[in-house]
Amino acid sequence: MEPDKKRIIESALFISARSMALDELARLTGLAAPGFVKAMLEELRAEYEGRGSAVEIMEIDGRWLMRVKDAYAEKVKGFAQQAEVSRPALRTLAYIARHDGVMKSEVANKIGAQIYEDVRELAQSGFVKQVKAGRSKRLFLTDKFKQYFRTVQTEGQTQLEQKAPQQQ
Repeated sequence: MEPDKKRIIESALFISARSMALDELARLTGLAAPGFVKAMLEELRAEYEGRGSAVEIMEIDGRWLMRVKDAYAEKVKGFAQQAEVSRPALRTLAYIARHDGVMKSEVANKIGAQIYEDVRELAQSGFVKQVKAGRSKRLFLTDKFKQYFRTVQTEGQTQLEQKAPQQQ
């Protein structure tokens, strides 16, 4: 007997350490129409909300993920798997978060040349967008960053900066 396609989607979101696109989930389930996948995702989201689960299914920039609700995240964060972003890129992201709209060249001067690879990774992950500004580029946080990290200012630092490794 073939597993229920909705449960396959649920399992993929559960096991994945990253957000997933509708077309990716459609291929996984063999469903031709991403609209059917989206309907199943909405049903799953309603199921989790309806039973008062500590886990939620959400959409950010057209990609879907399963995560622990804020009320429980702090208590269980030590059990989390590796993030979507590498440690060096996380440090670069923390700097950009503190200086939204900063010039890429300024970040390179402060952190080092490796930021060019970090920024490429961050842009591919959808956390940072680059806007041409003369011969350099300005780096801005995206809505995905703001939703994913749920940034809150605390004593001049974002939550992300508090999680980033200290510069050696």
